Amino acid sequence: MHKKDFEIVALVFRSFQEVMTAKPLARATDQMLALRVLKTVSSGLAYALAKTNPLFDRSRFLTACGQDASTISEELDAHQVKMSIEPKTQLAV
Repeated sequence: MHKKDFEIVALVFRSFQEVMTAKPLARATDQMLALRVLKTVSSGLAYALAKTNPLFDRSRFLTACGQDASTISEELDAHQVKMSIEPKTQLAV
């Protein structure tokens, strides 16, 4: 991926976040959950992209996504991404 691709992805995350905060959902818990999902996905994507490109700047990407990069725990990100991208072992039946 190139810089312009990262910028497009970040713009999509930022746009969704702006839409969700501008027009509150019927229930506040739904809105909080939706924003948490966006934060988790953008954070997980940033972690995965950093693994593929040593020059990738996670903090800059997350800021472009509309996240406060300083509040995101790298340990939690690593665990979430590891669980989602590592091949699942199949149990013998």
